[in-house]
Amino acid sequence: MRFTTAVVLSTLALAGCEVNLNTEGLSTREAKTFAVTGRPEVSLDTFDGAIELHSWDRNDVEVEVEKRAMEQTLLDEIKVSTEQKGNAIVVKVTGPSARERHHGLTVGVSISPQAKLRVVVPRNANISASSGDGSIRAEAIEGKIVLHTTDGSVVASRLSGDIEVRSGDGSIRLEQVTGKLDLETTDGSIGLEAKPTVLRARTGDGSIRATIQADTVMADNWDVSTSDGDRKSTRLNSSHGYISYAVFCLKKK
Repeated sequence: MRFTTAVVLSTLALAGCEVNLNTEGLSTREAKTFAVTGRPEVSLDTFDGAIELHSWDRNDVEVEVEKRAMEQTLLDEIKVSTEQKGNAIVVKVTGPSARERHHGLTVGVSISPQAKLRVVVPRNANISASSGDGSIRAEAIEGKIVLHTTDGSVVASRLSGDIEVRSGDGSIRLEQVTGKLDLETTDGSIGLEAKPTVLRARTGDGSIRATIQADTVMADNWDVSTSDGDRKSTRLNSSHGYISYAVFCLKKK
């Protein structure tokens, strides 16, 4: 068995391939704090990785980026750019090209390059968070909140304001949220416990379950729909106005 392994590695080396026996990967962290004087406008974008959002009682925005890759060369290709203009803060993380990511052979578990963001903001903040491939979690924030992921789930609690959530391939779970809700996933279920003034919830392939809190007042029509060949939907008109309590569930066949 030892002889066979040696032959395989030698053959790969002669063919010009790089063999990586590291199964844990490499990681590094960097953090930055931004001082603000009012409601911050925070824009977050990572090419691949989860995003976590929390709030605190400080007039600062703190961003921690955890970069991870199998090799130092790939880790070095993960670039973090930050910019602040007044209360507007932009954080963007870019990664290696597809060609740079696949130039060798890894024995064992392989970790694709990624950058996870952990962000703390004042409770009153406007947030735009986007991940090319990763989950998003947010809690205890009030303001205009936009959460987008191409591939991953979105979980949030105690949000309030104008809330938009999009997932290309993942579920959406919201608890104790209030305000205007615009939720959509291409492939995944939606579950929410909320007190919305406006509700739009759509999934291309999944079920929807919504529990509406007591004393909810509709400011506009609600539209909830799921489709997987056969479309199922429910529409509540704002003329209903006041909702004492409601639970509705849509399931695909």
